[in-house]
Amino acid sequence: MMYHYVRPPEAPFPRLKSRSLQDFRGQLDYLQMRHNMVTMEDVLAAIDGHQTLPQQAALLTFDDGYSDHYRYVFPELLTRKITGAFYVPACTVRERKLLSVNKIHLLLATLSDVSAIVGTIDRAVDDAHGRGQPDVQTAQAYHHEYMKASRLDTAEVIYVKRMLQHALPEAFREEILDQLLRRFVTSDVRALADEFYASAANLAEMRSAGMHIGGHGDRHLWLNRCSVEECAQEVAASRALLKSLGVKEAELTFCYPYGGFTADTIECVKREGFRAAVTTEVAIAGLATANRFRLPRLDTIDLPVAA
Repeated sequence: MMYHYVRPPEAPFPRLKSRSLQDFRGQLDYLQMRHNMVTMEDVLAAIDGHQTLPQQAALLTFDDGYSDHYRYVFPELLTRKITGAFYVPACTVRERKLLSVNKIHLLLATLSDVSAIVGTIDRAVDDAHGRGQPDVQTAQAYHHEYMKASRLDTAEVIYVKRMLQHALPEAFREEILDQLLRRFVTSDVRALADEFYASAANLAEMRSAGMHIGGHGDRHLWLNRCSVEECAQEVAASRALLKSLGVKEAELTFCYPYGGFTADTIECVKREGFRAAVTTEVAIAGLATANRFRLPRLDTIDLPVAA
């Protein structure tokens, strides 16, 4: 199972798309009634043929290293004696830097009218294109390519995400993103990052209590869109964070940011000594047939909540 934000309604940014803490507890009730909860270490041992998983095995995974995971998820798992796997982007711990992906989430959670963000992006894009800025197309061209709904988001939301995640040149999209963040969310991005992400001390406490801490890149980039060199740097930084937290080589697992990977990405992950990796592909992981570096997961939206 894959989770991102899990938080109570009184948490900051209440419009942030998240799983409520109450529903999370209901999903845990459902899983504990119908499934056998296992650890990532159990999964690794099963992949290696050292043990067999029980029938209806279930593993909980949590992406992005949010402080929500420490504040709300960790205590709930401890109470129930469940172990989760938590995947953390390295720079959020090392630099307390707010990731672009989370800047976008906060913008979307702050503004009820997404068209204001779309309009700002479109004006900046058409202005840059008109000035002949390299690698910038017209807003109309981007609309045609990216204004498409998904099973989770509207067409406008997908457009905002793709434009500010990867469609535009990095320096240009970061300039637009920071302008939007200062205008609509906050001028103190560092303070927000400190509040938003789990700290090294938080992660060390979670690990000492039995939680699995895994790699999630450095800056949460689409690794399938990175050069081989950049991908190698992202994975190496992730490995360095885990080493600093005392994670043993036998415990190393990785989670591809956005679920993006290529054959080269997998090779980078293997070279850094990771033993398995999870994706965002929506499916039940059959360990007998699954590639250990392409393990699928179900999303929280795919799981019922116990009545």
